[in-house]
Amino acid sequence: MNERYIAAKERWAAKMAGKAKPQVRSTDRLPPGQHEVRNFPVLDLGVSFPGLQFTNSGATPPDTMGAVGPDHFVEILNANIGNPGIAIFDKCSGALIQRVTNNAFFAVQHQGTNVSLGTVVDSRIVYDPQAQRWVACTLEQAAKAVVLAISQDSNPLY
Repeated sequence: MNERYIAAKERWAAKMAGKAKPQVRSTDRLPPGQHEVRNFPVLDLGVSFPGLQFTNSGATPPDTMGAVGPDHFVEILNANIGNPGIAIFDKCSGALIQRVTNNAFFAVQHQGTNVSLGTVVDSRIVYDPQAQRWVACTLEQAAKAVVLAISQDSNPLY
């Protein structure tokens, strides 16, 4: 071992004296067989809950996507017509608030008349904290159109 490495190791050992037992991990900067020791913080990941099931969507690939707002988590994925591809969850409890099909979620009205959508795919959703609105888009295959949905406020249901 070289002298710089030994000196650095001794400084580090002096610094670590009296601290909690550190974790050991490998690193590419040290000679083979040597390990660097660091303390890593414990992360609290919060609420964990199951989302939509890929097997129920009927579409391959599922192209899963999700977004988090102030009170909701919205999951969106590809789904065959009639299968729920969008789920809205309570952010704090993980409780399912509503499941809806992609076609119902992206329902289009033109001059007061509902327009029937074909297969919608590759849906995406984001929450814009500045505008306090949800923005979602999808591709409608038959018409080769992009369908855009924007909520009225921070509630994704409106």
